Amino acid sequence: MPNSPLSLARLLVILMTCLALAGCQLWPFKRPGSAGEQPPGQPGAHTGSEVESAPGADSIGRAMTLLQNGEEARAETVLSAILEQNPGSPTAKLLLAQIRQPPEELLGESFEEIEVRPGDSLSAIAGRTIDNELLFYSLARLNGIEVPRLLRPGQRIRVPVVEPVGTVESPSVPESGRQDAGASDQEQDEVRAGAELPATARRLIEREQYRQAYALLLSSARAGNLQAEGDALLARAAVALAQAACRDDDPGEALKALNQASPWLGTNAEEGPFALQREHVEARFSLGRAEQELARGSYDAAFDALVSARELAADLTETHGGKLERVETALIEHYHDGALSAWRDQRVDLSIELWERVVTIDPAFEPAVRYLERARRAKEELKALGQG
Repeated sequence: MPNSPLSLARLLVILMTCLALAGCQLWPFKRPGSAGEQPPGQPGAHTGSEVESAPGADSIGRAMTLLQNGEEARAETVLSAILEQNPGSPTAKLLLAQIRQPPEELLGESFEEIEVRPGDSLSAIAGRTIDNELLFYSLARLNGIEVPRLLRPGQRIRVPVVEPVGTVESPSVPESGRQDAGASDQEQDEVRAGAELPATARRLIEREQYRQAYALLLSSARAGNLQAEGDALLARAAVALAQAACRDDDPGEALKALNQASPWLGTNAEEGPFALQREHVEARFSLGRAEQELARGSYDAAFDALVSARELAADLTETHGGKLERVETALIEHYHDGALSAWRDQRVDLSIELWERVVTIDPAFEPAVRYLERARRAKEELKALGQG
């Protein structure tokens, strides 16, 4: 019968089969490689692990968007590609530096805590506090913020302590580059990252705020924006920080300040006050190392460090006379006693070597001068006897 349950079931199966076939006909089919689609894993395929396309006008904007979203690895890939194509891109250099270097190297080491205002972004805060909106990612890393764009009003964060000085026009980032949007053309991409702030830096130095001036100038240098006047100011700030560290008996910190600035200074690193200060700090550092090696009983290492210190700076007696005298006295006593013992044991070569070290430290140490002459004469006599 046509209306039997069996007939109805068959009719339902036939109807569902037709609908399925119709659906297959309506579903678009594209072969891999056809227009509008790329096979997975091929260049241009939009997968979750995609590598950004070759750098173009909007590549800086893409990198900034990735950083704002906390996608550091992908941003690093984009920025590296930009620098391969355009090694002089200051914006790419600065953004990449924020990924690869500790935030303190770009922001300095003096901070204060502020409260995030409604509508604030890390870019806006960086522009307001350190005149460079592009340093938003260093601020994020400094504060342990994994996704910079998710900043919350009322949140408390650390920012560099830099007081506004005078009226200085601040370089700005295009509005489209401040949050998630990318810059629209290459001219906007190459914003004046790192902030050329010689006027601000000069005023900070005049107020003896050397650390703030140093941080501003160093970030500008790393962005490739430091000109001749900025070079000289960075050298001056670095020297002042090194001198302060030496007064605090911290040559390691002094050397750090000079080493970080040195690559960006050109001829200023090789002459004038910076070069002299570097020699002095390296000498002071070597003298400190000599003292440490003495404390460990490593006399030969202490001797080498002392010789290095004296070669680097001739004025050590004037600046560190007490420490220098203590190191020299300890080494002289050690080597002279060792030489006398070797002489008594008829180990002539060793006694000569040790007295030569004593005379290197103090050419006027009379006992060593006399014994060294005698030992050398004895060596010549033994040599003549051996030949005879």
